[in-house]
Amino acid sequence: MTVEFTNAPLGGLLIKKMDAVTKEPLSDVTFKVTDIKGAVVGESNGEYRTDETGTIYIPQLVGGFIVQEIKTKDGYILDNTAKTTYIEKGRVYSMEFFNQPENSFVIQKLDGETKAPLADATIKVTTVDDQFIGQYTTDESGFITIAGLKPGTYKVQELKAPEGYNLDNTVKLVHLKQNEPQKLELYNYKKAALIIYKVDKNTQEPLEGAKFKVTEIDGTYVGDYITGTDGRITVPTLEPGWYVVTETAAPNGYNIDDVPSKNVQVKSGSPVTVKFENDKNATLRIEKTDIVTGEPMENVEFSIVRDDGKTYGKYYTDKRGEINLEYMFPAGTYLIRETNTRKGYALDTNVRKVTLDWGDDKLIEWENYPLASIRIEKIDKENDEPMANVTFELFDPNKKSLGTYKTDAKGRIELNDMFLGGTTYYLKEETPEGYLPQEGYLAVETRWGKTTYVDIENEPIMGKVQIHKTAADNNPITGTLKGDGLKGAKFTIYDADGKKVDVLTTDSKGYAESDWLRYGEYTMKETTSPLYFLLSDETIHFEIVNDGETVEIERTNQSTLLKTNVEKSGYKETMGGSVIRYDIYNIQNQSMVPLENFYLHESLPADAAYITRLFTGTFNQNLNYTIYYKTNKTGTFRVLKDNLFTDRVYEIDCTKGLMAGEYITDIKFDFGTVDVGFREVERPFLYCKTYDNLPNGYQFTNRAEVGGTYEMQKVTAEDTFTTKIYAPTIDRGKLPKTGY
Repeated sequence: MTVEFTNAPLGGLLIKKMDAVTKEPLSDVTFKVTDIKGAVVGESNGEYRTDETGTIYIPQLVGGFIVQEIKTKDGYILDNTAKTTYIEKGRVYSMEFFNQPENSFVIQKLDGETKAPLADATIKVTTVDDQFIGQYTTDESGFITIAGLKPGTYKVQELKAPEGYNLDNTVKLVHLKQNEPQKLELYNYKKAALIIYKVDKNTQEPLEGAKFKVTEIDGTYVGDYITGTDGRITVPTLEPGWYVVTETAAPNGYNIDDVPSKNVQVKSGSPVTVKFENDKNATLRIEKTDIVTGEPMENVEFSIVRDDGKTYGKYYTDKRGEINLEYMFPAGTYLIRETNTRKGYALDTNVRKVTLDWGDDKLIEWENYPLASIRIEKIDKENDEPMANVTFELFDPNKKSLGTYKTDAKGRIELNDMFLGGTTYYLKEETPEGYLPQEGYLAVETRWGKTTYVDIENEPIMGKVQIHKTAADNNPITGTLKGDGLKGAKFTIYDADGKKVDVLTTDSKGYAESDWLRYGEYTMKETTSPLYFLLSDETIHFEIVNDGETVEIERTNQSTLLKTNVEKSGYKETMGGSVIRYDIYNIQNQSMVPLENFYLHESLPADAAYITRLFTGTFNQNLNYTIYYKTNKTGTFRVLKDNLFTDRVYEIDCTKGLMAGEYITDIKFDFGTVDVGFREVERPFLYCKTYDNLPNGYQFTNRAEVGGTYEMQKVTAEDTFTTKIYAPTIDRGKLPKTGY
């Protein structure tokens, strides 16, 4: 273990001696230094002499010391006023002393009782005939030194006394002689003091915070004061005379003195004490709880009025349900009212009467009943969905209206903390549109602090729709006669928001009936027509208005027209081995419905001619199509070109890629599904070549066919063109004989 010891250096004392007029240092001035107990310092009986710099330095000192001048320098007046200082470790303290020259005029200001020097007194000096010499202020030793005055008589008058002292403005005469110093001592006496003492009337304990006003007996204002922790106010430096002390405000929790003002005579030289006593006010506490749960109730408002009508204000319970009004009430009788309670509770209108004596501490317990709640839930009986915007009127037990309310998006009305418990209230519903009415009043029983749940169902107005579908004309495909019921017509029903609610299909007699439909407006569209009848584009409007009704609707369908068309033209006569052209035109879907598997088939007799080149033409509907071919060697179709566009003309060489002796005899366009009105824009045409050996007069027929299907019903049309072979006979005449 290492133990360290440290030492702090001792302090020191520096004494400075100077001329009081010139402030020049004075040497050869002797001082005596003792400690606070009177023991001398140093080895020379405590005596030290200033050096040429006018200083004395004494090291190694700690504690309290007294320094006194005991011998001064020739030509100066001795100042034997003792001064005390306290020196701390490690610090050097400086003390300054001044001497007045002997040929000067010195004024010293002293306390008239203790003879202690007084600083800050202001003195005016004039000649005897009032010529102004100067205005001076005493230093900390009470001195004023005036040098250079000529012999003669002078006037000395105090203009301002030191703080806390009475002014002595008597004019003093002083006679100065040549080379003789003159010292004039002037005395001041302390002003009188007033002590105000405030205590508790019962305990006599001092009271802090009492306010007082002090005036002179004629009403001249002196000041306002507040008692400290010792219950006292000291008003110093008063001129002797009569004063009035008035209590203006008692400390918190105390009542003002019964005699708030007292007259006091202040005499010079000794303080005078005046005592005031206060009664402690009474304390009132209120405790507020829920009568059902016992829980404290915050923010409940109370008012307090004294029985003489004085109002003490409004107060609110805190988180603990308490109001603590400590030391607020003088003795008397008070009326306490609950003026506003917390939301969800019944206001207690009873008035409590409380009598308080000085210093009382009383607790008033107060309970509140929590209000009852009602929650209404409105439900659609048919689908169990909540019903929004349903209006209810609420009535009190005397069936006086309390207001109207509407259900929210969840079908609820929540009336929280609004009702007295143990009471019957009534509800009346304003029937919503589309529902059967609820008759009469609905009684609702409430309980304190509880919620009464009221579930109310509404039965919607429901109805049906019946559609009867018949033929508008005779149908040659099905044999259906005008007026016959049509089976298989499909209808979709939509509500007013466009939501699909039902799909109907007519029976063999043409009838279809919906499920139950709710009150409101509807539309119905035919989505599938009966077979070989046209689909109607009509939007049918109907309403369900009355409960249980069936809305009857009659509608007809026209028969479907299935028809196609094609025409062709070409050479009526040609020679064997010739190339001829055939045009195909008026290629049409003349049906009233789209056709599936729509095709164009061009066929040549294999023993007469074959196709060499094809120009496809263009068509009025945007489609992709494929061209197939068949040859004299095959009995089935094969793809010639696919992924063709109807808005372009394609030129196709029909001789490439074939075997020797193989020729194309059939061309087939496959369009897929075409809409109503399909036809060519630029007609297709093809080039054919006849065989060389065809005899004169030989005829062959070129056939073009178009067709398609609708609901498995095939529809076709064709056109033919016959071409005749012309083979002229050449007459070569009679040949001559040869060989003779």
